[in-house]
Amino acid sequence: MDLRLLEYFVTVYEERNLSVSARRCGVSQPSISTAMRTLETTLGCPLLARHARGVVPTSEGERLYPRAVKLLGEAEAIKQTIRNNSTPKEVIRLALTRFVPLDRLGTFVREFKLSADGYDLVLVDEQDTAELRLVTHETLQDSELFSPIWQDHFVVAFPLSYAPAPKAKLSLADLDKLPWLSRKECEAERALSLAMQDAGLAPSVLAEVTSDEMALTLATEGVGACLLPDHIVTGPKIHMIELSDIVLERNIGLAYNHNFPLTDPLQQVFGRCKRLWQRQS
Repeated sequence: MDLRLLEYFVTVYEERNLSVSARRCGVSQPSISTAMRTLETTLGCPLLARHARGVVPTSEGERLYPRAVKLLGEAEAIKQTIRNNSTPKEVIRLALTRFVPLDRLGTFVREFKLSADGYDLVLVDEQDTAELRLVTHETLQDSELFSPIWQDHFVVAFPLSYAPAPKAKLSLADLDKLPWLSRKECEAERALSLAMQDAGLAPSVLAEVTSDEMALTLATEGVGACLLPDHIVTGPKIHMIELSDIVLERNIGLAYNHNFPLTDPLQQVFGRCKRLWQRQS
């Protein structure tokens, strides 16, 4: 199978628009259309459904996308293995903060390797020196610029073992004296605490946690309720419930020093990840 057809398909899947995909691939729109028809003929099934505003993947297209991404990644790895490495690549260090989900980190690393071939990405701790930092907007330093990538919307993780049964939405009053896992380093938690203080309310704090994963584990065991981003995958022991009288969100992106040269390949990585995560939200 022609890998170029899969590259075009992955682009169309992510952009959902043939004209935009053609510009991104540096070819004409008829070339993209022909490539998609050729791939559909080769596989013997429709991959895209056309409509007035663009295209959407069929069920077959949804199944093909992760496999195509994996195959293209493996092809790129082969090229990297046999390529002449006499010219060392520039190292880019990415500092990771504790709230980054592993699936989104994996997506970023994959997109970096595909789009920023001239660099080696090294992951470092949030306290280490780095050219790029994955941060919330509130932790941005004065010397840094910010490229937003996704937004987390927070809900209450409510253990099923609690009584009474939770409502469709929870008010601040419902959280009063509720057994609670506190996350003081989270700006959404701080906003919630201020709102509850203004209303003369407070949960019953049982423990302080430092990460989404720790909060989810303890909530699943019925230790207490907590705030979590709504994209967190939970099991059958947890209700994820919206708050009715406050919206809690955090903006996450890449921070870099204003003197750091943000090249076209790096901007492509930022843009691709932003589009992917926005569609998953």
